[in-house]
Amino acid sequence: MSDDLQTHMKSICDSGKFSDAMLVARSKDDQVKEFPSHMVALSRSKVFLRMLTGSFAESESRRAEIPVVQFKHFEVFQKFLYSNCMEFADDCTADDVLEVWILSDKYEVDSAASVAYESLTAHLRHLSLEEVQKMVDRACDTAMGHKEPLIRPLVGIATKSLKADRGFGNGLVHALSWLRRVQQHTGFCMRAEAMDCLTTVTRARPHFEKEMQADGDGPPEFQMIKMLVSAKYSHIVSKQHQLNATFDLLDSGFVNVALGLSSASATAVQLGLSGLFPDQMSPDVVGVEAKPSVVKKQRTE
Repeated sequence: MSDDLQTHMKSICDSGKFSDAMLVARSKDDQVKEFPSHMVALSRSKVFLRMLTGSFAESESRRAEIPVVQFKHFEVFQKFLYSNCMEFADDCTADDVLEVWILSDKYEVDSAASVAYESLTAHLRHLSLEEVQKMVDRACDTAMGHKEPLIRPLVGIATKSLKADRGFGNGLVHALSWLRRVQQHTGFCMRAEAMDCLTTVTRARPHFEKEMQADGDGPPEFQMIKMLVSAKYSHIVSKQHQLNATFDLLDSGFVNVALGLSSASATAVQLGLSGLFPDQMSPDVVGVEAKPSVVKKQRTE
């Protein structure tokens, strides 16, 4: 789209001149704002096209209500339909980008969803682990929670954030507990991500003790996760003992004990991972079947 045409389409969107449809945004605090629109632009959305031209009440009135968190999120999305350009304010947050992404996905505008997704991942790389987890939880609460190609990279960003903070002794147990919840919510196996988090475990006893003191009086899985971290810690320590025994030329009995400890703890880690992060979740845990969907990348002009 040329710059002149893009500018013209933006002005048409802003003015609402010659509009032939009305979208009524209702915010989370129950405020209402009308957005005069044009069918030629709204038709980029498969959902709007079905709503406003199919056998629905909206097709007669050419008026549809759109639930949003804030009006500004819909404004960004609507303007993209006209100009193919997604413009965020200078003070926009990752939450703002996330809400635009959710709207783009909900109303089936793949090109808008792709642009918003790229912007979101860029924002998330600069957030804390807790903030990234909050973003992923919000996405999982929407229809996107069952689109593995979208959710898994976001979880990967959370994992990298944990590792950047050195993980062990700094919230590893809570991070693994969160991964468990994501798996239960989405049905996607998070074992690889859990294994990646466990690579932060070292033989530093103060860090281990700090993890064992982590609060979590909720489900039994929290204690199981502590046992998993304990098994990984035991494996690291027993491997170090084995190495020391070899270099110090201690008696073979000690070496055999060290080998046994290392093997047993390694087995415990694998069993713990398989139990907490099974390949498939049972139907009574996951309410909706996962349906992967790939969003192709598209640059704005």
